Amino acid sequence: MEPRNFLKIETVEKLEHYISTNSLTKNTKLPPERELCELLNVSRSTLRAALLELVDRNIIYSTPSAGNYVAPPKQARNLVGVNSMAKDIRNQEDSLTTKILSFTKASANRQTANKLGLDIHAPIYACSRLRFINQQPCYLENVFLSANLLPDFDQLYQEHTSMYQLFDQHYHKPPLTGQERISITYASSEEGKLLKVPKDTPLFFVSGVSYWDDKQPLEYYKALFRGDRFKFVSKITRNSYEKE
Repeated sequence: MEPRNFLKIETVEKLEHYISTNSLTKNTKLPPERELCELLNVSRSTLRAALLELVDRNIIYSTPSAGNYVAPPKQARNLVGVNSMAKDIRNQEDSLTTKILSFTKASANRQTANKLGLDIHAPIYACSRLRFINQQPCYLENVFLSANLLPDFDQLYQEHTSMYQLFDQHYHKPPLTGQERISITYASSEEGKLLKVPKDTPLFFVSGVSYWDDKQPLEYYKALFRGDRFKFVSKITRNSYEKE
C-alpha cells in the first residue's frame, strides 16, 4: 500500500473515532481544518483527502464556506421481521412523509396474480408512492393489494395514512411473515428525477410479499432505495450446536 493511501486511511479512522468518542450527532459542525490537522497530527492535504472519503461514504457532508458537518446516519432496514418501514424510520426519530404518485384499481397481470395468490385479472389496487425522510426523497415504492381481500382500501388510504395501521386496525389482518429479495439496479432518468439522484446511480432494489397468515398473501411490493440513505442489516444466530 502506498504511504499516502495508508495515511489517508489512518486519518479516516481517526476522524471516525473522533466523531464517535465525542458523540457528535447529525448536523454537528466539525472543528476547522487547521484545528483538526493539529489534533490528528496530519498535513492539510492528508486531512482533505480523508474528509473527501468521509463525504463519499455519507458520514459527513461539506457546505461551501461553512465547513464540514456530521451527516445523518443511514436508515437501517431490518431484514428480519415484518415491521412497517415507517415504524422503523420513526423509531429513529426521523420524519417520514409520503407523496402518492398514482393509486388505481386494476386487473392483476400474471406476475402480480402469482405473488398475491390470485386469479389472473382479479381486481387489485396498485399504489405508487414516493417516500421522504426529513423532506428528502429516499425511496420509491409500488404496492399491490387484493381488492377483494381489502375492500374499499382506495377510499381509506391517503398520504397521511399508514397502510400497516389499516391492515391491522381496520381489516384485522396484520402482516405476520414475509419474503424479501434484494439486488442492485440503476436509476432511470425518471427514477433519478423523483429521487433527486443522477441517472444510472446505483440503487437497492427490494421486492417481497408479506402474509397475514401462513398462506394468505397480504401485499406484494417493489421498491427502490437510495444507497446513500439506507443500509440493510440482519442479526445472524446459530439455532443449535452442529458438529463440524
